Amino acid sequence: MVSHQLTISLDEDAFRALEKRAQSERRPLEEVAASMLTTASKVPATGMTSLEGRFVVGQIVTPSAFDPTEPLILVRGIYYRYRIVGKPQPGQRFVVTAVKDNVLTLTPTNESEDDA
Repeated sequence: MVSHQLTISLDEDAFRALEKRAQSERRPLEEVAASMLTTASKVPATGMTSLEGRFVVGQIVTPSAFDPTEPLILVRGIYYRYRIVGKPQPGQRFVVTAVKDNVLTLTPTNESEDDA
């Protein structure tokens, strides 16, 4: 895989939010930023204006978010039905790539829950 470098400027609020996330995940700031940009590049630009579209598309969810008794997933405090695109591996994280009729489309990422 070819790796590229990018220098970006962030406002103070965005930088602090990124810094806080990196600290909470115990990962380097650059690694978290690169992961977020990679994930965001896989989410289709849909121009969603629904609450779910704005609220959950792009969110990373872990296997622990799946309800063990019902076909539901907990995302940002709300349970949703879901469908998975592709073939996930055990322990793999997912990114919410779309919402239709309150059903989330989950796409596996290259990260596992153990990577956090």
